[in-house]
Amino acid sequence: MIFKFRVILDSKEDIFRDIEVLDSQSFEAFHEGIYKAFGFNGQEMASFFISDNDWEQGDEISQMDMGVPNSYIMNKTSIEELADDIGDKFIYVYDLLNYWTFFVELIEIRNDHNLSKNYPKVITSVGQMLTKAPEKNFTSTSIEDNFDLDDELDDDFSSFENIDDFNL
Repeated sequence: MIFKFRVILDSKEDIFRDIEVLDSQSFEAFHEGIYKAFGFNGQEMASFFISDNDWEQGDEISQMDMGVPNSYIMNKTSIEELADDIGDKFIYVYDLLNYWTFFVELIEIRNDHNLSKNYPKVITSVGQMLTKAPEKNFTSTSIEDNFDLDDELDDDFSSFENIDDFNL
């Protein structure tokens, strides 16, 4: 089967690629298709993350085996192992220093008897790729600030201003 994914750069600009991949191909092959589609050289580390409908980051599909039991590794994990329904989502991060971030969604599944084509392949390309990774704001609206700067424990030290004031 052929899976078509929409891969959207996390930026203010509309930049995305629709990429077809065979369901039996590995996430490593998909990674190669993505970095080529966006003009990267493939020399940087990358990871996929399983995501939910709110684009929350879940389990990692890493490029290398980190020795973590029950983890996913790109070259050992096929697309069909983790994606089987339209709407399945992943987050793809390329270059862990610059943090190019992409939202990846399965938008079409079809049987195609013409499997002689090379996959992955770009079907649609929209927007000019940026030369610099968009800045990230790593704040969360789902975590409440539970820190009280006027903590009761601070009262015990209110008269202690200097180490020289401490009598041994």
